[in-house]
Amino acid sequence: TSATTTRVFTPSYAAPEQIRGEGTDERTDIWQLGVVFYELVTGELPFKGSNLLEIGMAITTRDPVRPSEINPEAKEVEDIILKCLEKDKERRYQSVEELQKDLAKYLGIKYRESLKLSVTKKDFRRSAYYCCELLLLNMKINNILEAYKYALDLLYYSDGKVKEEVQELCNQLKMRIEYGIKDVPEELIKKAEVIAHKIKVGSLKN
Repeated sequence: TSATTTRVFTPSYAAPEQIRGEGTDERTDIWQLGVVFYELVTGELPFKGSNLLEIGMAITTRDPVRPSEINPEAKEVEDIILKCLEKDKERRYQSVEELQKDLAKYLGIKYRESLKLSVTKKDFRRSAYYCCELLLLNMKINNILEAYKYALDLLYYSDGKVKEEVQELCNQLKMRIEYGIKDVPEELIKKAEVIAHKIKVGSLKN
């Protein structure tokens, strides 16, 4: 027996290769994520038409209006969205992991700015939150040096049993750095997520 996966699509979210009846793969999913992302930041669909034929023609032949022309605040993520919406699959992100890395870079910049601002304002509850987010973000993209840096920072925002858990996490990250192990295992990420949750909840009580 064999199993066949068929992507069922809504016309407005269909990728060009779906309109043309060609093969689909992970890059088709990336196109659809791009449509959703575009709609989230602009409030509009990137490709429109009064009927299925017009929508299909727009998807296969027309470039979308740049998100920043609709919402200037979308400028920072515009390149990511438009890369998702490349009509040629070879010019899109080739995997969800590749897309995640660019999104992580964007989020990392925003989180670092917010962390710096919260420290300046001595809003340590917010500082703890952003420090946790930066730790998890960097662990998920295997940026182990940055993850270790934020794990060390979290020692400042934790105490008691949680601080011991943070120290153990620091030790494990440091060991991986020293041995040149670049990948962060899923179980270590899950452990960090539990620690981050405890710190966030603890900071809300203070």
